[in-house]
Amino acid sequence: MKRKSELVKMGKNCFIGENVKFYGSVEIGDNAYIEDNVVIGKPNEDEIKSFLENRTQHKSIDYFINEKVIIGNNCKIRYGTIIHSGVTVGYDLDCFNNVLIGTKTKIGDNARIGDYSQIYNDVIIGDNVRFKGYAANRCVIGNNVAMLGYLVHKFRENIRGIIEPSPVVMDDAIIGMLSIVVGNVRIGRGAYVAAGAVVLKNVGDKEMVGGIPAKLIRKL
Repeated sequence: MKRKSELVKMGKNCFIGENVKFYGSVEIGDNAYIEDNVVIGKPNEDEIKSFLENRTQHKSIDYFINEKVIIGNNCKIRYGTIIHSGVTVGYDLDCFNNVLIGTKTKIGDNARIGDYSQIYNDVIIGDNVRFKGYAANRCVIGNNVAMLGYLVHKFRENIRGIIEPSPVVMDDAIIGMLSIVVGNVRIGRGAYVAAGAVVLKNVGDKEMVGGIPAKLIRKL
């Protein structure tokens, strides 16, 4: 069974699995492959609140979702993935199982997103990125990045009521498996963060760092 809003526009030659749910305005390009139990256009907290306060005016929540989802041509979205409202994705996305993509996130062309990855709100991801891990709100990831760790804030924003600067990863950088980049940190172009490192300060262009806390190993 599929839930499909009348606001959904589907391209040519698309495959849609079982129990796929579409909310609000969604535009999907040609040759899309979407597996079972995927949700696209999931409303954010503000949209749900507006619906609950005004639902006598419309029976469907679709009319309270203000942010359109756009998914480019030749995209694969696998089992159990949830894509929130306002997400924009380029062409040739390959998104694996049970991924979360938060509202207003923008993902470039030819991205690969690994199983169980979590990408939160307003994240910007460039072209040709390989991502498996976690990105907090408003992180920026450049082109040709391998991101296999965690980009996090120092504090939980919803508890402290503050807006923190988020990590920025520049083009061609590698964030090693299970490494953690914390807070207002810039990872330079072509930098390499070793697996398991904890990065608390900026990493320069073409620098390799590792350890806890991360320290310079050598220039690349």
